[in-house]
Amino acid sequence: MSTTRQVTQQINRLWERMQAAIDAAYDHGKTDEAAALRDYASNVSMNGAIEKLLADETANERQHRRGWPHANDSVIGPMVAARLLLVTKFAEGSELKAMPPATDWLIYRRTAVEAELLGWLSRHAVLDDFRAECKTLDYAKLMNGGM
Repeated sequence: MSTTRQVTQQINRLWERMQAAIDAAYDHGKTDEAAALRDYASNVSMNGAIEKLLADETANERQHRRGWPHANDSVIGPMVAARLLLVTKFAEGSELKAMPPATDWLIYRRTAVEAELLGWLSRHAVLDDFRAECKTLDYAKLMNGGM
């Protein structure tokens, strides 16, 4: 049985692997798709788009927890939960056959669609074991005190 610390470490490792996949896919912006990742690549962008994405999703997660009766049962904190949601959407995006539709921006939370698009743009650099590991983590279960 995993402990809270192990789950947190696993999610943090997945976050680092996501960043590494973005960096590998960026590869100095040699294609239009790769160039779109410039603001998200490590040590390239001055605007810190990946940090802003995480901050925005963390704020969404805190808002979600307000007034939720089981908020104190959660196994992970808001930032780790935000990382989990983003790496999961990133992994899902990396499996898409086509770019996510523009209408998703109107229907779903911006941060989720942004992470999914980043996954699609990075799809050639995302490894199958990363995708599989993301699928093993159940956000709803972790929010309800389960592991």
